[in-house]
Amino acid sequence: MSGQTPGWWVGFWEYLEESEREALISLGRKRVFGGDSVLLHEDEPSSHVLVLLNGWVKIACNDSEGREVILAIRGPGDILGEMEVMLEDPRRSAMVKTLINKVEALVVPATAFTRFLDEHGNAWRALYLVLAYRLREANRNAREFGRIGVRQALARLLLGLAIRHGTKSADGSITVQLLSQDEISACIWASRDAVAHELVELRKRNALITGRRSFTITDVEEIRRIAQAGDF
Repeated sequence: MSGQTPGWWVGFWEYLEESEREALISLGRKRVFGGDSVLLHEDEPSSHVLVLLNGWVKIACNDSEGREVILAIRGPGDILGEMEVMLEDPRRSAMVKTLINKVEALVVPATAFTRFLDEHGNAWRALYLVLAYRLREANRNAREFGRIGVRQALARLLLGLAIRHGTKSADGSITVQLLSQDEISACIWASRDAVAHELVELRKRNALITGRRSFTITDVEEIRRIAQAGDF
């Protein structure tokens, strides 16, 4: 293992030993995707996996009414498309698209990736840890879906993004430049109006400052308290 403390923000790449990273790099090729680019298309045949080296993407699909639903946000170190290469009918289950800026990813053919796993036992463990966390996260979301309000769901999302992607200032505030308000709404399966209302309330309480595709948590403890309890 790489020696990093496991946590929800740790990706597949960080779990690998340096020698394993070098071996995986030798099997693939690095590719840069521009902003607003689709890396993987829903329902397309699966022929490769991606390891994000820099930049952020959203995993999304459309609901029955054609609205975008964001299933997850992935960033540096995360692996994409790994499940499909293991299945007998390997078609992509969702779309993967870049957020804001360009993304650099390692593209590894499916056959080369499965061979890599067979030859590196720790890589199998790394993949297992990533999949186990994602399953636990999905189970938690399913358990809580419909049981928590927009306010609490929003606070949890903002706090999670701040932990993983935020830039902390000397005064303790944390800034994240990543999602639009529409994308925030899609992440928590709420209407844009409902999210806008809660953002206004958080601004009134001096807990949050919002900008174009950015937000700054100015009172981390307040956001954490709402994330846990749901009330103001």
